Amino acid sequence: MLSMTGFGLAKVKTRDSEVQVQVKSVNSRYLDVKIHMPREYTVWEKEVRDQLKLSLQRGTVEVYCSRKFNGKTSEVSLQTDEVLAKSWLKEYCKLSKQLGLKSDPKEIKLIEMLKSAPVLSVHEKKGASASEKQVFFKALGMALKSCVAERKREGAALKVVFNSLLSELSKEVLKIEKNRTKANIELQKRWKAKLSRLKDQKGIDPSRLAQEVSLLIEKSDINEEVVRLREHISNCKSLLKSKGRRGKKLEFYTQELLREINTVGSKSQIVELTNSVVNAKTIIEQIREQVQNIE
Repeated sequence: MLSMTGFGLAKVKTRDSEVQVQVKSVNSRYLDVKIHMPREYTVWEKEVRDQLKLSLQRGTVEVYCSRKFNGKTSEVSLQTDEVLAKSWLKEYCKLSKQLGLKSDPKEIKLIEMLKSAPVLSVHEKKGASASEKQVFFKALGMALKSCVAERKREGAALKVVFNSLLSELSKEVLKIEKNRTKANIELQKRWKAKLSRLKDQKGIDPSRLAQEVSLLIEKSDINEEVVRLREHISNCKSLLKSKGRRGKKLEFYTQELLREINTVGSKSQIVELTNSVVNAKTIIEQIREQVQNIE
């Protein structure tokens, strides 16, 4: 079983650079991939998504990538505009002369020139090399593997919790089943009391009334709901033992469990049965919370 919560981090170093990739996932109804990486790497975005889809089917997955260079090779270069520098110096001296100011070109500090004219410019390296791509996807694979491993560990823990909750629910269903007979007897007593009050009234057919009461009692019986509750619990347990992605199927059975227990609650005629329904609904809500994080 896989959880949808996981995290993986990997670094790959080369002689000239270091690439770091982080893969983080949380629960979601579908697979939603968000990628954050240097713009030079964005041309590989489709390949990144394809690789993630091989390992993950559900969850909000975020991929973060950063890179840095060790100084031997830089992703940027500096260029000097010597023509502009000479022109700036010439105009500076010319303006000083026009204003009657003393100026000696030898005394002008370079920092003054850099502040007022783009003599030095920074140029980023365009694109990424094939070797960089290899390094990036190696880091991505390592981070993804680590994330999946954590999802598996989290999934194993969820499985234990899930089985425990199903066992608790089975106990409540057993209580409901035991109280079913008592509830039916109580219902019969109530309708018999009503029959005794109505049988002497004119225009009422006692046999027909007794037949309708019998049908009402039958409709109020919870045997079918109990049977379906047991079937759904059994199906959930079987899914937990099976392989593959089971989150959506477990979501379906959780909804069915809640629907059946609500029906039992609507038919409840005694306090003991109502208490068991309340306890069962609490357990099913806990199960539903856990299911939300299962892939």
